[in-house]
Amino acid sequence: MKKCFAAMLMLVLTTFSFAQEDTTQVQNLVLRTNTISTSALYTMFGMLNVNYGKIINNGKNEFQIMAGTFGYEDSFIEDDTWDSSLDDGVMYGAKGASSFKATYRSYSKESAKGLFYQGELTIFSISWGHKTGVGEWNDVTSVSYDPTVALGYKYVPSFLFKERLFIETYVGASYSMFTPEDGDITLRDDEGEAQGGNEIQPQFNLFIGFDF
Repeated sequence: MKKCFAAMLMLVLTTFSFAQEDTTQVQNLVLRTNTISTSALYTMFGMLNVNYGKIINNGKNEFQIMAGTFGYEDSFIEDDTWDSSLDDGVMYGAKGASSFKATYRSYSKESAKGLFYQGELTIFSISWGHKTGVGEWNDVTSVSYDPTVALGYKYVPSFLFKERLFIETYVGASYSMFTPEDGDITLRDDEGEAQGGNEIQPQFNLFIGFDF
């Protein structure tokens, strides 16, 4: 009986010891101040992208810089050219596009997770062109500027990768300023509608990443 009681006592003490050690590890967990992530939505639409973040002020604020690209073609290939259906003899084409985004974020609490709001500026560059009849292609580069405000939530599952993995999403609105023009030519879609203009647009995104 004494041996059985002693074994049970050792088991309880060992379990308590491990539990106390785990609690100490959680209490002494150091906030990781670098993040790397990618937009799942941008990736779904063919954009290779990477987003780097720097957490400051004990996790109360964060700076982010993002770069992405759809890639570029050396010339206007058939799959990426179209006419405007306006019978004006003008053909349009796209070679590629890339973007750059800078973000400043504030969390409702420290530790860089949970509810947040942010402001960001996205610069989007598109390489397109046009030609009339059998003439040569004219290359054009147009840039859009999209300041955005958004509200979001960052979820850090405690049971995966020692709280290194995170998932975050946000919704907001941006004011897009885009003028894809070349002289008298304005970029149009295959239904003849002119592209660009200044307008308010809804924003939604979903990121998956890691802290380090």
